[in-house]
Amino acid sequence: MSGEEKFTASSKTLIVKDGHFVAGSGRARLLELIDETGSIREAADSMGMSYRHAWGMLRKVSSAVGGEVVESVRGGSGGGRTTLTTLGRRVLSEYRKAEEGGSNEYPEGEDGRIMLKVGILLRSGDRVFLETDPSGISRIPRTDLRFGESLRDALARVMIRFGLNVPKKVSEPRVVDIPDMQGGQHMVFIRYCMDRPIGEADFDSSALGRWCPMSALPPMDRCDRVVLSPRR
Repeated sequence: MSGEEKFTASSKTLIVKDGHFVAGSGRARLLELIDETGSIREAADSMGMSYRHAWGMLRKVSSAVGGEVVESVRGGSGGGRTTLTTLGRRVLSEYRKAEEGGSNEYPEGEDGRIMLKVGILLRSGDRVFLETDPSGISRIPRTDLRFGESLRDALARVMIRFGLNVPKKVSEPRVVDIPDMQGGQHMVFIRYCMDRPIGEADFDSSALGRWCPMSALPPMDRCDRVVLSPRR
């Protein structure tokens, strides 16, 4: 990363369900406009997108939550109308609560609060790089997502700590939902996975961590065991 590059903080809210991305600002705005106009086409036009793209976004939200989020009523003097289903209204309500919560931790029913973590799974062949915390437990390098911070900014903080250059483009993150952490905590782990670029420094320093083969991982906390699982 050049000395002139700077990262700026920006607010980004997202909600997930069972590890699947449900909605961010774009999908939430689409639901809002459909609720206001009663029309997918009008909502799409207002956002400068095609009807097909808007309908694709709605299908993705429905797939993530396991049910339809809009329903259409044909006929009548107005020629028909599209409205949000009960589930669609709940998605929009949950997004608004997360956005207005004033924190990156937001309530989920009566089960406590969700912690948002951003981490990097750095690979080199069949090995992964793991930090070692003061207690001696290994873990994937990660950080808390700060309020008002974008995912890229949080990822940059993790990479800079290890002397890695932050690429201009990064892969899509994998969202891993871990609702039953120790102590009743609920963690959403937003994981980026990258291969170690050729020519980067060797991170075998004991001050940072060590490379470990996937076939012989050291003791790890539950969060990282789930994140490293092949099923994820």
